[in-house]
Amino acid sequence: MGLNDVMHRLGERVRRGLYLSIFLFFLVISTGGLERVGVYLYNGQINAITLSSLLLLVLLYVPVTPGKGRSPLWRALDFLLIAATLAFTVYYVYSFDRFIVRFGTAQGVQELVLGALVMVVIFETTRRTMGLPLVVLLLLFTAYPFVANLAPGILRTNQSNPYEFVGQIWLSDNGIFGTLATILPEYIFPFLLFASAISLSGAGEFFKDLSLSLAGKTTGGTAKAAVLANFFIGMISGSSVADVSTTGPLFIPLMKKTRYKGEYAGGVIAAASTAAQLSPPVMGAAAFIMAQILGVPYGDIALAAIIPSILFYLALLMIVHLDSAKGNMGMLSAELVPGIRQVMAQGWHHLVPVIILVGLLVGRQPPRYAALAAVIAIIIISLLKRDGIMGFRNMHRMAHETVASMVPMGPMVGAAGTIVGVVSLTALAFKLSTDLVTMAGGNLYLVLIFGAIACLILGMGLPTIPAYIVVSVILVQPLAHLGVAPLVSHMFVFYFALASMLTPPVAISVYVVMPMTGTGLWSTGYMATRLGIATFIVPFLFVAENDLLFAKHPLDTLVALVAAVLTTLSLATGLAGYLSRNVHWLWRVILVAAVLPSVTALPLSIKLLGGVPFLALLFWQLVLARGPANAEVALGSG
Repeated sequence: MGLNDVMHRLGERVRRGLYLSIFLFFLVISTGGLERVGVYLYNGQINAITLSSLLLLVLLYVPVTPGKGRSPLWRALDFLLIAATLAFTVYYVYSFDRFIVRFGTAQGVQELVLGALVMVVIFETTRRTMGLPLVVLLLLFTAYPFVANLAPGILRTNQSNPYEFVGQIWLSDNGIFGTLATILPEYIFPFLLFASAISLSGAGEFFKDLSLSLAGKTTGGTAKAAVLANFFIGMISGSSVADVSTTGPLFIPLMKKTRYKGEYAGGVIAAASTAAQLSPPVMGAAAFIMAQILGVPYGDIALAAIIPSILFYLALLMIVHLDSAKGNMGMLSAELVPGIRQVMAQGWHHLVPVIILVGLLVGRQPPRYAALAAVIAIIIISLLKRDGIMGFRNMHRMAHETVASMVPMGPMVGAAGTIVGVVSLTALAFKLSTDLVTMAGGNLYLVLIFGAIACLILGMGLPTIPAYIVVSVILVQPLAHLGVAPLVSHMFVFYFALASMLTPPVAISVYVVMPMTGTGLWSTGYMATRLGIATFIVPFLFVAENDLLFAKHPLDTLVALVAAVLTTLSLATGLAGYLSRNVHWLWRVILVAAVLPSVTALPLSIKLLGGVPFLALLFWQLVLARGPANAEVALGSG
C-alpha cells in the first residue's frame, strides 16, 4: 500500500468523523440536548455555529471547480477561508452579549474586516454549491445599500455606510446568523434525517410497487404510476431532484415500453417531481423558510398546501389519462403489476412513520419533534421486524447522508440571510409596496402577474429558495396593501418559484431527466410545462378563493373545491383535446377559457358555472354523440 493510499484512507476517516460529529451536534441542538446538560446559548450563537459548520464543510470538501482537483494555490486559499470562517464565528459567539446591547450595530475596524470576510466566504461557498448566477445576484444586493441614493425610480432610497451594512447583515437578527438560520436545526436537519431514514428503510420500493399496483392495469398505467410514485416519494423527500433521480430510472423505461415517446416520459417525471416540494408533510426547504418568515407553525403551511397539491396532481393525472386514452398507451399486462394486497402485506409498516409525522404536525407539535419521532418509529419497526435494515452500518450511512444533504443548505441560508438583511436595511420592501401598487393602478392581477413573471425570470438562473425569497420580499407587501393575506401571498410566490424548474431555458428538473430519456431540452421542457400547467393556474385559484388554503368555512371550502376541480378537469380536457373521443378545436378553446371565472374574484356561484362547458361536453360525448372513439365531435353536432 503506497503513501497516497494511506493518506487517502486517513482523509476519508477524518471526513467521516467530521460528518458524524456535525450530525451529533445538530441532533443535540434539535432535541434540546444542550439545555438538558446545563449549556445555555442564545439562538444567534447556535445559528452561527450550525451555519458555519456547513460553510466549513463546503470549503473542505466541495471543489473550487466541479470535477477537478485542487491546485496548491487553491488549497492555500481554502485554508485562508477556513481560518476566516473560524475567526468570524468565534468572535460572533464570544461577543454576542455585546451585539444584543448594541442592537446589531458594528463598531471598530476589526468588525468591518470580519464582516467583509463573512461576505467573501458566503460568496465563495455559494458559487461552489449554487452557481455563479446567485453570486451575481448577491453582489447586486450587497452593492445596493451603498448606491441606493443614486438608484433610478422606485429603487431610490437612503444610502447606508459600511458600519450599518455589517451590523445589519452579520450582527443583527435579520442577517446571516439571524432568525432565518434557525431553520437549519429546527426544520431542515430533522426532515432530511427523516427522508434519509425512510429511504434506507426501503420505503421507496414500497411506494413504487404501491403506485404500480394502483394504476398499472389502467389506461396510461405506467405514466400514472410514475405520477403517483413521485407524489408518494415527494411527500417524504421534499426534493424535486431527488424525486427525479429515484423514479426516473424505473418508470422512464416502463413508459417507453408502453409506447410513450421519450419527451413525454421525461415530461411526466419532470412535472410530477416538481410538485414534490408542494406535497405535505415534507415540503421543500423554501416551505421551512416561509414558516420562519411568517412566524407560523410549519404544520399550518403543510395543511394549507394540501388542497393545492391535490389539484395539481389531479390535473396532471387527468392530462396523462386523456393523452394515453387518445393514443391507447401505457397499460401493463396483469403479470407485470404487483397485487395491492401483496404490496400492502409486505410493506404496510412503511406507512406508520408517515402517519406519525402527519398526526404530530396536525396536532401542532414542533416539526423537529414530529420528524424525530417518525425516525425513531422507523428504527423501532426495523428492530421488531429483525430485518437488519437499520443496523449500525446503515445508521452511520443515515448520519452521513443527512449531513451531506445539508451541506449546500448552509450557503443557501447564508445567501437568503444576506438578501433579507439588505431589504430590511434599505426598507426596500416598504418602498416597493406603495410604488408597485401605484404603478399597477391598484389592480391586484397586474401585481400578481408581475410577481409570476419575476419568479420565472429569476428561476432561470437561481434555485427555488433564492428566487422565492427575492420575489416574496418585493411582492408580499404590495399584495398586503391590496388585501391579500401574507400566507396566500407567500404560497403564490412559492408556486411560481417552483414553476421555474419546468420552464426552459433553465429547467432543473428537465435537465436531470434528459440523460435518462436521450431527448432535447426544448422538446422535453415543452412537454413538462404542458403537463405541469396546473402549477401556473393553481396559485391564481387560491388567491381568488382563500378557502382553498385556509378551509375555515367547510361549506364554502367544499363549493370552492368543487369549482376548482371542475376548472382543473376543464383545463386538462382542453389541453388534451380528448375526453371519450376527440374534441373539436372550438370546444377546446371554450374549455380553456372556462378557467377564467375561477381565477378571478367572482362569487362562488359564478365560478361553478365555469364547469358547465366541461359537464356539457361530458354529457354530449357519453350520452348523445355516436361514432368511433377517435372521431372528432364537432360543437353542436351529433
